[in-house]
Amino acid sequence: MQSAWLECTMQVSPPSAAHSSHACRCHHMQLACKPRGHPWQLEHAGRSGRRCVQAQAKKKGGGKKKQAGSLMDPPKPAAPYLQTEVIMHNLMMVESYKRKVGKPIMDDAEIHEIAKLIWEAPYGVISHDMEEDPANPKYDYANKAALDLFQATWDELIGQPSSCTTEDVNQASEFQALLMRATTHDNIADRQKLLKQTQDEGTAAVHSYWRKGLKGRSVCISNGLLWNIEAPSGVLIGQAIAIHEWEFEDGTRGGPIAEANAQDTRQTKAATEELQHAEQQVTEQADHVRHLKEADGLTKGDAVLDAAIAELLQRKEKLQHLQ
Repeated sequence: MQSAWLECTMQVSPPSAAHSSHACRCHHMQLACKPRGHPWQLEHAGRSGRRCVQAQAKKKGGGKKKQAGSLMDPPKPAAPYLQTEVIMHNLMMVESYKRKVGKPIMDDAEIHEIAKLIWEAPYGVISHDMEEDPANPKYDYANKAALDLFQATWDELIGQPSSCTTEDVNQASEFQALLMRATTHDNIADRQKLLKQTQDEGTAAVHSYWRKGLKGRSVCISNGLLWNIEAPSGVLIGQAIAIHEWEFEDGTRGGPIAEANAQDTRQTKAATEELQHAEQQVTEQADHVRHLKEADGLTKGDAVLDAAIAELLQRKEKLQHLQ
């Protein structure tokens, strides 16, 4: 038996510029991996996030060339949320949210479901790294809703400075600049204040904060929450924001809160229309009963009049229930 030290990372796919910010994540978590037939221990190997794996194996003729799909070179998952470093990042993100906000980011979510649920959430979740370059943090996570909001794919956005989506009032269209000045004095300065407030206090509410997509579309975050992401040791490693409501320049609103408000509006409108219809039905039937009495000379006990009165009473009862 002979020990062979092999240096590797926690990344599922080969590291790239877009994914390098994740490489340092997993060393904050205590992990031990023991696949059957190949006992090996995952250990911490410094701030860079790289790991050393000690493998016990018999050396035979220099060994076999590794093949794609092996444990040392697994295929890249179809979706980003399936990548190991992204899962670990999600776990630290939601745990930090619970500590800072005092409630879970999602109710009744099992730990093995978190990564998928956040990826598919109807609201935007996006984060940037604060370890490698705190003065110029880079995006290290965005779920599907956030990617759509910022007009980007995962590979296009991850690894970019988070300042790249900051809307500059001096570069905005005339109409957009008017909207921005009505809601904020200096969007770039406000960004720095928000990040500093979050760093000092743990969380910060975000309202009327303009951003831009990678293709130039402006969007106002009208309801969001920014929070610090911390390692179990308490070390600040990043910041994330949950975007629950947003508005585009043309007035179109999106997000769960906007959808809930729209649903309330639709329900209120439907209820109003139903009430108005019921009132109209009572008025028409009352006129019919009056006509039977006055024009036709029918009296109580007449089958036609009694049926008309019974119908009027039913319509009044329905109206009263709606009211």
